[in-house]
Amino acid sequence: MGRRASALGGLLLLTGCGSEVHTTVGGDVAGLRTGLLQVEPAEIHLGHVAPGEEPVVELVLRNPGTQVVDVTDLGLAGDALGFSLPEPPSLPLEVEPGDEIRVPVRFRAWDGRTVVARLELRSDASNAPWIVVPLSAQGDTRRLRVEPVPLDLGEVQVGCDAVGLLELVGAGSSAVRVDAVRGELPEGLSLTSALSLPRDLAQDQRAAVSVILSPRAEGALEGRVVVESDDTAGTWRVPVTAVATPRRRLVERFEVRDTFEADVFLAVDRSRSMVDDGPALGEALGSLIAQLDAVGGRWRVGVVHGTEDHCFVGGWLDAGTPDWREELAERVAGVPDAYARTLVGTNDLTEALLEASVLAAEQDVFAGCNAGFRRPGAALHVVVVSDERDQSSGFATRPHSYWKDWVGGLTTYAGVAHLLRIHGVVNAFGRCTPNHGARGYVEAVEATGGVLADVCDPPADVIPALREGFGVRPRTFRVAREDVVVPSLEVRLDGERLATGWSWDAEARAVVLDTPVSLAVEVVEVSFAVEEDCRR
Repeated sequence: MGRRASALGGLLLLTGCGSEVHTTVGGDVAGLRTGLLQVEPAEIHLGHVAPGEEPVVELVLRNPGTQVVDVTDLGLAGDALGFSLPEPPSLPLEVEPGDEIRVPVRFRAWDGRTVVARLELRSDASNAPWIVVPLSAQGDTRRLRVEPVPLDLGEVQVGCDAVGLLELVGAGSSAVRVDAVRGELPEGLSLTSALSLPRDLAQDQRAAVSVILSPRAEGALEGRVVVESDDTAGTWRVPVTAVATPRRRLVERFEVRDTFEADVFLAVDRSRSMVDDGPALGEALGSLIAQLDAVGGRWRVGVVHGTEDHCFVGGWLDAGTPDWREELAERVAGVPDAYARTLVGTNDLTEALLEASVLAAEQDVFAGCNAGFRRPGAALHVVVVSDERDQSSGFATRPHSYWKDWVGGLTTYAGVAHLLRIHGVVNAFGRCTPNHGARGYVEAVEATGGVLADVCDPPADVIPALREGFGVRPRTFRVAREDVVVPSLEVRLDGERLATGWSWDAEARAVVLDTPVSLAVEVVEVSFAVEEDCRR
């Protein structure tokens, strides 16, 4: 009782007379409040710190008492250049009983001088309302300087590249020898250097190394570049940071239901050997065109016989032509007496169907008798039918390459290469008698990705094979942008991603499906990133 009485006795003040007693309780008297504060470490001495290095020490605030401690002030004081609190707590700061709060203290050397400072902390803790933590560090003086430190490459879109330069600078009165430069970098960051090492750098002499950022996934990237030298101040370890952001994507949509367009040339040999096949051939080719009509395709057909005026026989046909199938059969068959002969030395091109097709196209391009036939963006199918080899101009002097001239003319007429397909119902398999082959036609068909069928088979039998190559729905989708980043391409059919079954035609700038779009698909989407975003 005596010890307790002596502890409390100092709190009693007796004033006045008689029995009146006034009691006053002191505010921060040790032993009455039980909110306590301990700070560790009591001092922070970092010794020598190289430029580019940023050591961090955690200051721990701990409350071993039973009441909350309110920290009202916490900050740096004195000449604290280089010291900082990278994550300063919000004040006032409450430290609950039994809690620990960590406050990072960082130092960065700016020059070779010694920095002496202090961290001051004020609170309502009963044991230590004012705490001072001494701070000190020695910045090393170097003969080699690396700039910038740290190296921050900023934000770069996935799939793009960025380059950051680090300069090595001789900073002393005597030369410094650079022994090694290496990267300790994650995937997506790499180091390139044209330096021949070891290398001496005199004062103010500079050399550069590049850090290349090529991210393939989103997220923050952190690493460092290590520069070793004979500088007594030690090794440089330069932090490298970057953020890989999602790639901006463009989407081009193609509505394929009821939008398929085909402009068709039926170029038919009407020489003596082909006359007897005319009626059956016309009916069979009408069956082919009916495949387009069945899926709502917008088509038009011009029949080419190689006549001197180069006009379509009877003009062109489309789905709006009355009795178009009968009309088509008649125009393919032609008038036997008019073409049942082979004319030599005239302008008859009935056995020169590549040339005849180009001349028929010119009657459209130059506002002739076929004007208005070609529709921009529609597929151009040229079906050549003959039991002879092609005899277009140039075949006698340049048999291995002449056909390229005529294919080039049709490609120009189509607008772009991927819209042109040349198909051959020809003597490509050597089963006709006599066997005149199909040189010129075979090369043209193969060059444009068309289909070969045997003219010696019954006409109705060639249609299934021809139909497969002709396609009743599109499989080629040309994008408008020229700077597509090819690895970023994605194809979706009605929203479902198509992982396989397509390829990229760089020349045509188009996505090409392995098979035509099925009747169930209404929308094809091609999405991609563009190089323009990488140049920003």
